[in-house]
Amino acid sequence: MQMEKRPKIKITIIDRKGPKGCHRGHKVGDTFDFDTERGKICPMAMHVLFPEIDILRYGGEVPGQEKGTAVVTCPDADTLTVFKVERIESQHVKLDFNKLLKQIFDYDPDGSNIHHLMAVHEYSVLIAQMENVDEHTLLITELAAYLHDIGVKISKEKYGNSQPQHQEAEGPAIAKNLLAPLGLPAEDVERICFIIGHHHTYKAIDGIDFQILVEADFIVNLMEGYCKRGSIPAMKENIFKTETGKYLLEQMFEKSAR
Repeated sequence: MQMEKRPKIKITIIDRKGPKGCHRGHKVGDTFDFDTERGKICPMAMHVLFPEIDILRYGGEVPGQEKGTAVVTCPDADTLTVFKVERIESQHVKLDFNKLLKQIFDYDPDGSNIHHLMAVHEYSVLIAQMENVDEHTLLITELAAYLHDIGVKISKEKYGNSQPQHQEAEGPAIAKNLLAPLGLPAEDVERICFIIGHHHTYKAIDGIDFQILVEADFIVNLMEGYCKRGSIPAMKENIFKTETGKYLLEQMFEKSAR
């Protein structure tokens, strides 16, 4: 279970009043993520935005405003730029991972497979958090980690083995069915299934969510003995890209082996 984080705050410029343009260059339609882009916002505007942001971020509501929002103007008399502050509730917090996990365990009640997916999930979360990914990326990464090997069972039944190409071919359809009760946007399901369907095809890595899953999977496979430790230098050179993933390789396998 992940610790609940404060909700995101989205700031949008929705109007401008007065004869002059914004001295900072802000325009109607500009949007900002408070956590990562607040430095781009005019300091005078931030001075009046901070109280509203704190109220919304810590669960309060601004009297007379639509729930989860606040509309304020900057203090510049020459051009009143109008900002809308919105609390973005984290989908990651609302999803019930416990139900999904029960579905996965019921589908494939193999102890070693369950241990593997849980370990890959934990390392995926560790890398994602240390790499400071956003909430949505964390959500995709977690779900892909839980489901990345969901094709193992049917591959063994159909082909007599769980070779990577069989896992990649069979896994996405099963994952899609298991994800359906969560009510995720179609593009999120598509992304998760793409990662599952290519998680042994390293040339296909096209994003930090996919990259983190692959690195976590390698770390666990090394711990479980499915990868030879002699291959670590090549992994670090050719596959691992995140600073956290490389750090874990060094600490867990290179330095500990000395």
